[in-house]
Amino acid sequence: MKNHFGIIMLLMVLFLSSCSVTKYVPKDDLLLNKTKIKSDIPDITSDYLKDYLQQTPNSYLLGMTRMSLGIYNMSGSDTTKWANRFLRRIGEEPVIYDSTLTTYSKDEMLKVIQNRGYLDGNVRVEEKINKQKINLTYIVNGGIPYTINRYRITLPSDSAMHYIENSRSETLPKEGELFDVDVLDKERDRIVSILRRRGYYNFQKELLYFEADSALKDHRINLTLKLQPAFANNDSALQIFFSQTLSGNRSADVGSGTR
Repeated sequence: MKNHFGIIMLLMVLFLSSCSVTKYVPKDDLLLNKTKIKSDIPDITSDYLKDYLQQTPNSYLLGMTRMSLGIYNMSGSDTTKWANRFLRRIGEEPVIYDSTLTTYSKDEMLKVIQNRGYLDGNVRVEEKINKQKINLTYIVNGGIPYTINRYRITLPSDSAMHYIENSRSETLPKEGELFDVDVLDKERDRIVSILRRRGYYNFQKELLYFEADSALKDHRINLTLKLQPAFANNDSALQIFFSQTLSGNRSADVGSGTR
């Protein structure tokens, strides 16, 4: 019985393979036939970047044939007939190539590698067109990554800086490690969490920003975490942000803790 089932499946695969995959691709359009990603970045693999593709080809069965597309193409053009509507419903219509989605995919991949420290990286797309079908290859080159040379935190409050300095061993951006935007975002969360635990309930993540100085010109960055410039010299704002509510609802004297 298993042998018979295997033979039936093979015959079905061969039959569907014989159908023209571009049967329902409009004359001036292209079927997205294959997509491939080539990355030279060890820690950002092709498999990882696949999640950022905005358009992918029709699915394959066992890597051999696009059975769902084949079923769709078995239907006739008269959609008033039940059989044709049924085949189209259980099948998969052809994926028509959209250059806008390709550009968006490329931009998303570039954003990913730059956020991981490959600021000079680039992504390009190679296209191969044959008989109304297009194959795309995304070529991802990282180049030399940027690393953190030095990391400092400067906030206009002696008391807040005291608590932050006491947690210095928990600092996330490490000297010598990649300039990773995700790590920087987590560091802002960490700083805010420290301050809010100490009673700075008006302090928000959005108040912080990173100043990155790459003037060293050897792919190393000096990094400084600061208060947003719009507030740094605003005494009223500083009074609010660095107002410390202690246990028992006692409010600290901010004037002695803000410089």
